[in-house]
Amino acid sequence: MLGQRHFAARRGANLTVAETAQAAGVPERAIESAEAEEPVSATDVAAIESLVGQIS
Repeated sequence: MLGQRHFAARRGANLTVAETAQAAGVPERAIESAEAEEPVSATDVAAIESLVGQIS
C-alpha cells in the first residue's frame, strides 16, 4: 500500500511531513492522508509515488 511504503521511505530519509510535502509538491494533508490510507487525488498520488521512488 502507498501509505506503508511512503511512511517507511519518509522515515528512512529522516523527513518530516512538511519536508516531504514540499519535496513532492503536495499539501501536507495529502501526505497525512496517504500515510493513513485515506483517499488522495490521483495527481497527489503520482507526485508522492515519484518522491517515494527517489528516496527509496
